Amino acid sequence: MSDQENITEDEAALYDRQIRLWGLDAQKRLRHSRVLLIGLRGLGAEIAKNIVLAGIKSLTLLDQTEVTEEDTCSQFLIPQSEIGKNVRYFSSILYFYVHDVWRDVSTVT
Repeated sequence: MSDQENITEDEAALYDRQIRLWGLDAQKRLRHSRVLLIGLRGLGAEIAKNIVLAGIKSLTLLDQTEVTEEDTCSQFLIPQSEIGKNVRYFSSILYFYVHDVWRDVSTVT
């Protein structure tokens, strides 16, 4: 990676634990990663949150299922009142959650 692709001082402070754990080169690779996540049930939502917090560049969310009662128990973004609606709607909620918490990631729902 060229010098232009070095992480900033703010990023180094933000990802300090990760850099100490797996090194600067690994963090640089994460910073340029594009991820497609298929399925936003409980595990998918948690994975989405964690990989965004790890510092990836881009996250694409894909899920066309309807919300079930089971989803409301396992997916932290879906209220019980939304059973039967399309999960894609909640993908957009995750989008806004991600952008509110982490403004440097791009997402496509």
